Amino acid sequence: YKIQEYLLALPIDSAIVQMGMYYQNYLQSAAWSESGDAVVIAFPGDVNRKHPYADVNRDLGPYVKFIIDNRQQSKGKIFPVSSGYYSTTDIANALTKVTGLPAVAVELPTDAYGDKVLQDMFELLKTCNIFADSPDHLDTNKKVPFEFTTPETFWETSKFKGPSN
Repeated sequence: YKIQEYLLALPIDSAIVQMGMYYQNYLQSAAWSESGDAVVIAFPGDVNRKHPYADVNRDLGPYVKFIIDNRQQSKGKIFPVSSGYYSTTDIANALTKVTGLPAVAVELPTDAYGDKVLQDMFELLKTCNIFADSPDHLDTNKKVPFEFTTPETFWETSKFKGPSN
């Protein structure tokens, strides 16, 4: 947040874009259960807690275009980009609905992630939610002439056929 504060304090016209959590992360982390009968969608935290999600490949461009097209009103503002608030359970249910593959949401301990940076990030998510648990930014989405990605749309457009393991 110090970088945001610094950029907004500069004597230039600027706006900040904050991306929600990427749906794409599940493409790499999805795995078959040990029994092989379900896709495991793991998350280091409460799988029923809702977080802001975005499809970085689809949702970011239209949002940035909106900011550029409305630069006078956008100056000095922070724009959280997400299509909505979803839990890991919601995302697993959407996977089943779209692909027919049985999926289950599973909470992993943070230390299961070997990378210390990832561990710290996930610990931070447990203690405070990005976008301050406030979906107010979704009002801005209504002004952007674009249909943002839902979990169902994500699984459809990703053409996910199952984990590679």
